[in-house]
Amino acid sequence: MTWLIDQLAKEWAVIKQAPLSFVIISTLAVVLAFTLVKYIFQERLRHKDDLINSLERKLALSGSASTGEVETSGSQTTDLLAPELELLHEYFVDVGKTEWGVYFQVGSDFTGRVFKAALLDFNFRAIPGSVPWVEVRAQIIFNDVNNQRMHLIDGIWHGRDSVEVPFRPGEKRSLVIATCTPGSHFGTYEHRMRDPGRPVVKPFLCPLERKIDEDSVHVQVRLTGKYMDNPRFNEFWCFKLSRVGQLAIQKITPEEFEKGLS
Repeated sequence: MTWLIDQLAKEWAVIKQAPLSFVIISTLAVVLAFTLVKYIFQERLRHKDDLINSLERKLALSGSASTGEVETSGSQTTDLLAPELELLHEYFVDVGKTEWGVYFQVGSDFTGRVFKAALLDFNFRAIPGSVPWVEVRAQIIFNDVNNQRMHLIDGIWHGRDSVEVPFRPGEKRSLVIATCTPGSHFGTYEHRMRDPGRPVVKPFLCPLERKIDEDSVHVQVRLTGKYMDNPRFNEFWCFKLSRVGQLAIQKITPEEFEKGLS
């Protein structure tokens, strides 16, 4: 290596003694260096272009596949049969009440104040080819003796604090459609989430109740259900609530509901 350096130094000394040769060789070296740098730069640009084109092709293929999957998924969802929710029972039951207004079912050994609640039991019927589950919410309408209507946007499911509740085959859910203070009056029971000063992380169920000054009232209960954000269920039932003599609940026709108690 030392010998090579010494030889280069001698050659350089000779070149420096010949100015014209020095200029020519220096110019050639600059041109060669410029050409080499230009070639390397162009190769890098060509490599980047190839990479961008490759990524664009992959994105195009991925987008086509995703569109196909969405279309297939939507088609499969549409092909599924609508669910069936059947009404099992309608009845009054003894309930207690928390300080926040939430009713809960009680037994004969309960020592607190006892109220009454009108409950409807619903069941998700297992049907081959139907949707595997559905999220259900309830809207309730009261119709009094003067044919005046009171709308409840969201009913409350017993033991639940969400507006929508999931139903799966074989599962039973109970909806509270009205309450009754013994010897006094009927009352509504409507969903409301709030935090009235209670130190909790999230709001909790604090139902809205409205007094119904009637001994009898007609009620329409409508259930709507969604599967994968697609509406798949919409059905209603009508009832008559009475506290004349003893508490009673019975199914009535839609025509009877529309006619009212007058």
